[in-house]
Amino acid sequence: MPTLFAISGFLLSSRIRRGWGDARTRFSVAHSLYLYAIWLLIYAIVAPWFPTGAQPLSTADGWIGLGAQFVNPHTMLWFILGLAFWTAALAAVRFLPVWVILPVLFVVAVLSLEIEWVTQADFYIRILRYGFYFAVGVYLRPALERAINEYVWITAGCSLAVYVIVRFAAPVENILGMSVSVLTPLRDLSAVALAMSALAAIVTHVSVVRVPLVWVGERTLPVYVLHSLVIWTIVKIPGWSAVVQLPIQKYVAPVVWTAIVALICIGIYALALKTPARYLFDMPDAWRAVLRRDNVSA
Repeated sequence: MPTLFAISGFLLSSRIRRGWGDARTRFSVAHSLYLYAIWLLIYAIVAPWFPTGAQPLSTADGWIGLGAQFVNPHTMLWFILGLAFWTAALAAVRFLPVWVILPVLFVVAVLSLEIEWVTQADFYIRILRYGFYFAVGVYLRPALERAINEYVWITAGCSLAVYVIVRFAAPVENILGMSVSVLTPLRDLSAVALAMSALAAIVTHVSVVRVPLVWVGERTLPVYVLHSLVIWTIVKIPGWSAVVQLPIQKYVAPVVWTAIVALICIGIYALALKTPARYLFDMPDAWRAVLRRDNVSA
């Protein structure tokens, strides 16, 4: 998730840095909230389809329960709500210098780890935590671009070294005089830099996978909102338990089933685009036009 938030901040950087005066910023916030509300309702409708204990929402909660999801989310959709929240928040404080925002959000990330450890809080704690990585993408985009474009191998190597050092330093936190909660954002940040540099290297130097990666990357939203529904549908297929118990599963499952689920989601999305169901993934054109008025296209 740190990488997803960092990449999202990276992509939304220009509009967020311009603040609420940029119609693209208003569109981004409204679009995320629109998608969150639509799919929250869908999750509530299909909740009985999920196994007991895995239901994304309780139908007994009613409309009050749905409304509470905008304050205390506990479905897989929390990432979309997090994007809306941090896009709106960082656009609102665009006048503050980066040297104020990033340290504050780093402290919030550290404290969020302590809060979750004590209270077992829900996904809103994760939204607070990952704001730091989102802000890194927003404010450090020029530095990230230069690192992954001009010094990709150096960036990858240094990020890997930092990750390994911090990862193995965690068990000896008392010797270092640092809390694991402080080390965790440092570890995750190095993982973000490693992932971004690795993707850049693959796309640049391995042409055979460039087009498929870009194609899938442009369709991550439908995969994200649909994957849990697809997984639980597959699980309900008669004889599925026998398939899971096959010895080969432990070797191929992570890659093969991830690809299968992603392709099913993308297939559903492609079919939806040809019907009114396309509005499950995007706002009606009239709404988009109003939100984008007086600005360049989002």
